[in-house]
Amino acid sequence: MKRFPVYQSGSARLSYRIGVLSLPVLVIALLAMRLGIVDPETALLALMSAGLFGIFALLLGMVALGRLWKKGGEGAARAVAGCAFGALVFLPVGLLVSGVVSSPGLGDISTDMEDPPEIRSSGDLATGPNRPAWTQPENSSLLQNVRLLAVAVGVEAQKNVMEAYPDIVSRRYRVAPGRLHTAALLVGAQNGWTLSDELPPDLADSATRIQFSTRNLLTGLPSSVTLRIRPDPLGALLDIRAVSSFPVAGLSDTADTIRRVYSELDRILLETYGEFEPVLVEEDLGEGELSGAEPDSDSGILPEFPSIPVPEFKPYLDGADEAADG
Repeated sequence: MKRFPVYQSGSARLSYRIGVLSLPVLVIALLAMRLGIVDPETALLALMSAGLFGIFALLLGMVALGRLWKKGGEGAARAVAGCAFGALVFLPVGLLVSGVVSSPGLGDISTDMEDPPEIRSSGDLATGPNRPAWTQPENSSLLQNVRLLAVAVGVEAQKNVMEAYPDIVSRRYRVAPGRLHTAALLVGAQNGWTLSDELPPDLADSATRIQFSTRNLLTGLPSSVTLRIRPDPLGALLDIRAVSSFPVAGLSDTADTIRRVYSELDRILLETYGEFEPVLVEEDLGEGELSGAEPDSDSGILPEFPSIPVPEFKPYLDGADEAADG
């Protein structure tokens, strides 16, 4: 009995091998970045490599399935497995790419872009000479072009920050700055953030500043959040700035961090003082005009003193006259 040669797809075999290789690369890159074993740039390149492997595995698997559909033969199982591995690896990388495309690309965002709160640099937010040598622009023309493009996109996004993040604005609270400072410290403690720098209030109505160090839940990369609290006619004016160390600004969660701080502050102040409503700061309002109702004079939240209180009597100390005569 004569046997005809059975077609065996080489593309299916290659797709399966590349797909099997891409999955460990993805997992190892994520774990290494999450545990801080490698720097973010190295982990990002590993993720990009895994994504490319996934694309190749997916394409080769589809080509193999097309040929097997026309010619028949062996290798369908490997082609399907290669497509599955490729899609599994390409899915998270594709989500990262879509985040870069759809995001305004702000790794450093503040509620006050003209006068943002100060960020004290730390070792975790390494930039410039502290980065690996191969990531420096002078050592890589590709990275230089990517960084220049990222800077250009970031500058353009900062110009349109109000359009990109309409809810990321300064807020006024009808509490004393000292009380708002205490509530902000409670927010950091409840989120497990590390207090890296603090300017505590000297008086109840003095300006304060708090800086927290946080880490992304998925990547484990460090970021900093600074809260600046200043006195205001309504009580306290709060500005927040969030800076991420992720090398791709569009993938940072800085805006979500600021939203989380506002949400937690509202919850804590509501539990502490009851009915509470923050007052947003609108840029087009003139000085003295606020986007909210004026506080009631008898609300009791912030007592008003039209002038410095003066004692009704002159204090008298025993022996003061004898000391003056002597």
